[in-house]
Amino acid sequence: MSSKISIVASVVLSLSAVGCAGAWVPKNIYDRDLGQLKEYNEALERDNSQLRVEHDAFQRLKAEMDLTSGASAYYAQMADSLRKALAALGVSQDDVMVGEHGQLIVAGDLLFDLGSWNISAKGKDVLAKIAQTQKGNVLKIVGHTDKKPIVRAKTKEALDTDTNLELSTKRAIAVAGTLMKSGLRERALFVEGKGSSEPRGGDKTSRRVEIFVIEGARVAPTSA
Repeated sequence: MSSKISIVASVVLSLSAVGCAGAWVPKNIYDRDLGQLKEYNEALERDNSQLRVEHDAFQRLKAEMDLTSGASAYYAQMADSLRKALAALGVSQDDVMVGEHGQLIVAGDLLFDLGSWNISAKGKDVLAKIAQTQKGNVLKIVGHTDKKPIVRAKTKEALDTDTNLELSTKRAIAVAGTLMKSGLRERALFVEGKGSSEPRGGDKTSRRVEIFVIEGARVAPTSA
């Protein structure tokens, strides 16, 4: 609609200019000028369409950046709350930290003995503190191991598949169970074992459990 108005206005101006000059423009020149005006207006419309696309893309990017910024602030508050909760337990920053995606990373050596998925007494205390800061949140618990094959006879006998994948899954389940005993609800917890598929460096740092908070998902908290 705007193009048609622009063309009509341009033609009117051209005719006005011709009238003032006191001479008529030949039809072939008139048709040529009119064609150029149409091409110019079509080019403007294309530019406007492209600008609208770029504007929409910018708005989406801005929204994503705002969301990321909000998430970063949320995770920073969560980490600060957790540090205060764990201070009395003498837990070091290497034992419990916040990862690059906002997840809590709990050292496997803090939670388990080698080849075991039985949580230590100190590990239970740490998970109880974590549960206190996460009531109402929905969590995904991911177990990880190092790349060493399972060699302990006791562990091999207790596992059905004799794999690090199974061991990491059992550890994630054990963490979920302890969090439930500390007040979190079953339907707020999801577990996954990744074995040694995502190493973090050395064996010590690869042995870990990661706890992700699923943003936007909430459940009614329950008491311990």
